[in-house]
Order: sequence, then C-alpha cells, then structure tokens
Amino acid sequence: MLRLQNGVIQFGIEPRCGGTLAELIVNGRNLINNADCTGRQVQTALYDGDDSYDSCGGCQGVWGWDPVQGGDVYGFGSPLSAQSAGPDFIYTATQALEWFPDDKGGGPGRPVVSDVSIEQTAAFVPGHPEAVRLHYRITHLGGDSHTLGIQELPAVYANLGFDHFVTYTGTAPWTGGSVTWDALGQPGSPVPQHYVPEHWAALVDDQGAGLTVYVPQQYPYVAGVHLPGTSGEYGSGANYFRPHVPFAFGPQAVLDADVYVIAGDYRTARHTIEALHAAGPAPDILPPYGWLETPSAGQAVSGTKSVSGWVFDDLHVSRVEVLLDGIVAGTAAYGLNRPDIQAAFPNASPSAGFSYGLDSTRYANGAHQFSAKAIDDAGNAAVLGSWAIVISNAGDTTPPSVSITSVQSTKKTVSVMVKATDSVGVSRVDLFVDGQFVGSDSTGPYAFALPYSSFSRGSHTFIATARDAAGNAGTSAPVTWTRK
Repeated sequence: MLRLQNGVIQFGIEPRCGGTLAELIVNGRNLINNADCTGRQVQTALYDGDDSYDSCGGCQGVWGWDPVQGGDVYGFGSPLSAQSAGPDFIYTATQALEWFPDDKGGGPGRPVVSDVSIEQTAAFVPGHPEAVRLHYRITHLGGDSHTLGIQELPAVYANLGFDHFVTYTGTAPWTGGSVTWDALGQPGSPVPQHYVPEHWAALVDDQGAGLTVYVPQQYPYVAGVHLPGTSGEYGSGANYFRPHVPFAFGPQAVLDADVYVIAGDYRTARHTIEALHAAGPAPDILPPYGWLETPSAGQAVSGTKSVSGWVFDDLHVSRVEVLLDGIVAGTAAYGLNRPDIQAAFPNASPSAGFSYGLDSTRYANGAHQFSAKAIDDAGNAAVLGSWAIVISNAGDTTPPSVSITSVQSTKKTVSVMVKATDSVGVSRVDLFVDGQFVGSDSTGPYAFALPYSSFSRGSHTFIATARDAAGNAGTSAPVTWTRK
C-alpha cells in the first residue's frame, strides 16, 4: 500500500489494483470497505449504455464493456503503468482490465486489458486536512464508440456500521438547509435514488461520523445499495453508493473529473464542501442524459416516421439532432411535456421530451444506422441511442434466401450456421429441429449453439426460416444430422 498522512487522516492507495483508494483512516479506523481490491474500495468503472450487464456481476455470462480501475471479477488487479509520489500526493496510471473477461477472449486466469487508461492523482486538500481530492483523467484509447451510460465515478464502498445515508435533498442548495437522514434498511435493499443538489452524500454511524463524497461535476442524483455480509474492513458486507455521472466514450474521448472524499463528521464535511463550492463553479464536462425511444432497433420504417424520446441536462439542452447514417437529417422539437421523467428524476425539467418527423422516402430502401444526439450549451454531446432500422417504401414481396451451411458438433455443443440474404434486409432467422422451434438470431452471421445432451441418438432434421421487415419468409432446404 502507498500511504500518506497529515496528522488528521491517512489515506492509502492500492498499487496492485489500479491505484484504487483502499484506506481513509481517521481516529484509527478505516472507513473504506477493503474486502477485495478489484470490486470494492473507492474506484471508477465504466459502462456502455447499449450493452447488457448481469445484475449479479457475471453469474449469467452477460457483461458488456466494463473497464474497472481495480481489476476483474476473478481478482486479477489492473497493473500500474506509472506511479509517483510527493509529500502530499500519489499519482498512479493503469490500463484497466475488463471486469468480465469470459466474453472478450479471456476467462479465469486470463485477464483482458481494456481500451481505457485511468490516471489518478490523490492529494490532500490545502486548508481542509480531513479531505482527499481524487483527480481522474480517463482516456478511451480505442477508435470505437461506447454510448451514453451511467459511469461509476466513483463507486463508493464504506464498511458496515456506517448505516445511515445523509445528504441534502431540498430545493434551496447552499443555504444551510436541513439534511435528510435515512436508515439504509435491510441488507440487500437498494438505497432509493436521492435528489442531491449540493452534489454530496455521506454514509455515517449513529453519531454522524463516517465517509462523505462530493462530486462537483455530477448530476444531482445518487443511488446505492446495502450489501449483506460480514462486518469489518475486510468483511463481505458493505454500504455502497454512486453519483449520477453520464458519459459517452467516443474515439479518443477524455474525461477529466474531481472527486472529494472526506473523513469524519458529515457536518464538518459539509462545511468543507461549501468552501470548495464557493471557490468557483466547476466546468461543465457532462453531456445531456436521456434516451431515444422510437423507432426501435430493427423496426421497418415507411413514409414519415415519428422519432421521439427524452433528454435533460445538468444545466441546459441546446438542441437534439436526428441522424441517419451519421448525417444530420434534422433538428427535433424539444421541450415536450414528460411528467414521467420528472417522477423518476425529481426536480428535472418536466419538459424533457423531443419529437421529429423523419421522412423515410428521402432515403433508399434497406438497412440504415439511425441515431439521435443531444448537445448542451457547453458543446458536450451524447448519443441517446444508435441502432439499425430498415426503410421499406416499395411494397417488398420477395422473401429472403436462406440455407443451412453447416451443422457441427462437439461432446457439449451442436453448432448450426445459417446464411440468409434479402434485397431489403433480413429481420431475423428462426431455427427448427424436428419441427420444433429452438431459437432466433437477428444479427448476422446467423449462428446457433444447442446443447449436445438435448439430442437423442439417431437422425435429426434442421430447417431455418428467414424473415424480412415486410414479413416475407423464406425457408431453407432440410439438413439431417445424426447423433451416434
């Protein structure tokens, strides 16, 4: 552990796991849960809004792009690429590991390096000896894009015993108003999303002492969970929260942000936060947050199609653009009434909806990449959704062409490959075995993996059907495979 102390607090950085903040010690006790350095502590982790993720951290094998400062689900720490220290700071850099390597070419004992560099400078805050400033510089090294998602900047894990969630939830921030003091409830229960206009939250004990985190550049929301388990610094139980920090990582994108971690009584911490806030506003670095709702992925579009969704910003949305194949088709009308969004995000603008009429007749029939992009007054932009749609304005009556190209087996799996083409576009391919439906695939190349054990000994007949956006269906010739 790399440690610094100033006579009031001591903080410790874990070099084996990407430079995570593993210790914040005041009055002889560490406030931070240190059960493992690849998933706990105070650290950052990144997500793609278009990917799917398990709620259980890998137990179902569904886990998208997720560079994690600490390391991966199997306990491999993200190695440091650089480190340095002075009397009041510790600098670290790592190219973070993917949290779940199994679907990215790795697995247990085979970590996968992500395309993200995480630089962190942890330093004491002059004039506030109970506080540590974490400055993050996160660089996406890849040339691809990861759409708008809620990033863990940071993930905060405090020990059990700090079981009260304290923050200011009123509508008159920075006036010293009364705080909300909530018990966390039963282990495993979520901490409901709180409105936090002063951008801080604290996990404290019965006397109000504990861990406070202030993120100047977050949206005014915080959510978390009370995790069951054993108590203590190395116990499996913990209290967790994360601020609402939306960001999209396009090619070579860089995110610079500050986080303040403060030890001790939350009232003293709040005074520190008020002083930091009074020093001047933080620059606007976060894009608008929202979602494109219609048209949906793979939808057949004809005539004039309604485009709709919602978006709001931590300051102000300047405009919403609708794009087809990366080219702006037009600017949506913004400011439509969406009370459901304000219900989910208290005190957000009730006029968060947008709408646009897309004239699909201006474009050729076939598959097109469709997206919407919101831009705020500072020029920060976020893609609210990006997927393929199929434009079909010509009364398509021709079914797709489809054939089963191979059936191969191992002792565990029967793999079936299907080729399907269409003059406009294939919507999906269905596979049947002995007349029974066994699965669909909507993205080429069309492939199916079936359990070998589900087949009885003898011959089995495979047939595939392919459908296009107009509902036309084509059927393959049957293919026979024999389990011996």
